[in-house]
Amino acid sequence: MRWLLTAALLASLSTSQAQTLQLGRGVNLEGWLDQTQFQPLDEAKLGQLKMIRAAGFDFVRLMVNPNTLIAAVNSAAEPFASLTRVLKAAQQNKLKVLLTLFDEAPTKDAVIAGGKARDTYLALLEKLGGVLAASDPRMVGLEPIDQPGACDLAPAAWTQLESQLVAAVRRSAPRLTLAVTGPCYSDYYGLTTLRPLADANLIYSFQYVEPLMFTQQGNPTNSAWSYFAGVPYPLDKSRLPALLSTILKATPAASRALVKKEFEARTVGSFDQAALAGQINLVSGWAQRSGVKVLLSSFAVHRSAPPADRLRWLHDVRMAAEAQKMGWAVWSWESPYGYGVTEQGKLLPEMKKALGLP
Repeated sequence: MRWLLTAALLASLSTSQAQTLQLGRGVNLEGWLDQTQFQPLDEAKLGQLKMIRAAGFDFVRLMVNPNTLIAAVNSAAEPFASLTRVLKAAQQNKLKVLLTLFDEAPTKDAVIAGGKARDTYLALLEKLGGVLAASDPRMVGLEPIDQPGACDLAPAAWTQLESQLVAAVRRSAPRLTLAVTGPCYSDYYGLTTLRPLADANLIYSFQYVEPLMFTQQGNPTNSAWSYFAGVPYPLDKSRLPALLSTILKATPAASRALVKKEFEARTVGSFDQAALAGQINLVSGWAQRSGVKVLLSSFAVHRSAPPADRLRWLHDVRMAAEAQKMGWAVWSWESPYGYGVTEQGKLLPEMKKALGLP
């Protein structure tokens, strides 16, 4: 395909170049430019960037729906005008931006499968690279795809696809730092199966939500997880039978079989700070052996979790990442689904403490 660059050409672009974009402590921005129906950003939204910087974050991970960019009429100002406003406002507030293309599974699956959907996506990446290339490369980066499924895709096949994504951006943005991820929803283990690409200006990103029965309890978008409640962290496996019984008593009869099956499928036994750190250290070990830099691009726990345990988990994940000198981005500043770290637009002292912010 015309989008493929040889490994030698990719290497020649940046083999001696370190990551231009350096990321420390960040926060994800959900509900800004990732909506299915595009809505221009207003000044009130952009004004939150000042609060984010004041809270102690040095970068934001901006989710952008690629479909709205693909559907944009060439003569129309939006949605690229809103994207430009975010970049300008972030720079004014001394915030770096990692722009991440975030889309729902059906469209992503089509891109992964190949054909016209992939060609269209690659054309968007080349165009978007040109837009971002106008910004200071020390302040802006791009993550070409977020949370790909592809759990059954062989590592070599995923690496080939990711090479195409990188090559498309490099046609228009040779100096832009890119964040690449592993298959199977960007989880920590999927990343460790990859062979690094021949491009030194890359950051390798992964996401962390373990154990799911704790972090996803109360998630309204999942018909089983929405009934999970009272799951503690740390998690003692001896408490699981009684916990499941309590959950099932509060679950409508029609949903009990589904909830029981999902709870048992997500059971991991006991889980504590040591288990958490061990999983993150697995990524760090892979990064050290591979000679690459890693970013924990998202870690999230639903606010339905016991409040003290939620803070403890966020603290432990953040500490584990920092112990391995990883940058990180918590999910998210605000969230319509219950994952926001703010309360009425403010970061409370106990949350700032958990995240190690001044």
